[in-house]
Amino acid sequence: MIRKLLLLSSAVSVAAMLSAGGVYAEDTKNRQDENVAERAAGNAARVTDDAGTTAVIKTKLLADQSTSGLEIDVSTKNGVVSLDGTVDSAAEKTAAERIAKGTNGVTEVKNNLKVQPD
Repeated sequence: MIRKLLLLSSAVSVAAMLSAGGVYAEDTKNRQDENVAERAAGNAARVTDDAGTTAVIKTKLLADQSTSGLEIDVSTKNGVVSLDGTVDSAAEKTAAERIAKGTNGVTEVKNNLKVQPD
């Protein structure tokens, strides 16, 4: 009788541990799913911010009299802005970089603009 009780008690203990392990595994999976969702939301927000930053800079370049905004390509990734294209002068290249650097959300500017030879 004692032996049966010990076996039953052991079986209940093992079942409880396995059940708790399943809860732990499920909780861990739920946390992993939440982390994936948070990362995806963060990435989407960053892409949206980057697109907005690009649009703001392009608009500023088009409005600025010292730059030919149509000739300057702007792209943004993770707050890093790249300026590409050909401009007429070193002053225009500098002005475009100044405009980009002065825009909210910009962490770095890669000025790849080429000055067109006269």
